[in-house]
Amino acid sequence: MLNQLKESYCEIKEGEHDAFAVVHSYEGSMPPGFHKTRLTALNVPPMGLFYPMLLVPDVYPPAPRSWFHDYDDMLEDTWNIEYPRRPDISDGFFPGMSIGLPMWDSYPVFPSKAKKEEKVGLAEAIAGSILSTGRIDLQRKLFCSIQLIGGVALTAGIISATEERVLHAIPSNEAIDTVEVLQSRTNPIFVSWKGGAILGILDFGRDAWIHREDWIRNGIHIGSGRKYKDSYYLQAQAMCYINS
Repeated sequence: MLNQLKESYCEIKEGEHDAFAVVHSYEGSMPPGFHKTRLTALNVPPMGLFYPMLLVPDVYPPAPRSWFHDYDDMLEDTWNIEYPRRPDISDGFFPGMSIGLPMWDSYPVFPSKAKKEEKVGLAEAIAGSILSTGRIDLQRKLFCSIQLIGGVALTAGIISATEERVLHAIPSNEAIDTVEVLQSRTNPIFVSWKGGAILGILDFGRDAWIHREDWIRNGIHIGSGRKYKDSYYLQAQAMCYINS
């Protein structure tokens, strides 16, 4: 239901906006009443429910994860989760804890995955991925051929907002002055990628997508026969958002 609300009614707008709504009230045996009120931050849902966190991950905090999970959100929150211990398991089963044997007291324990220090917004991810390709002609081509896929791509106003934020995320010393997000050539919901992933259009739209069978079998594979072989960095960035 939440996804349907986002796709049908939500819209991203910049600046200050006045919004009004008709509030209907029902109380006991009294006849129903209604009044018109100006919406403020006190009587509208938290922006974390609807605003794509990939644009500005720290401005609008998400709702409590215990009762809400946004499947369009690609930011990984599990890195910093402290998992509870089972009371029937001793400390010896946990890395870094002494198990009562002195021979292991000085044994170095290396974490399997480093904790993420900060979240990267969508604009910074796009700019960093494309700028890593190295060639200015390819960079300009990719900055003018960006597609958003997944359910979040259906949010009204996200294209113009993404274009503006990506343009501002490009360092001033780069010779890039144009950013364009293209309309999706297919329904974003039915693409195999999770909502919010970024892919650059290369020569043909079909070369930019990963078919469901390929994704199940081996995920991303580098298309060595493609013209732009160094676009690997752009694909790797999108892959990182899913599997990191």
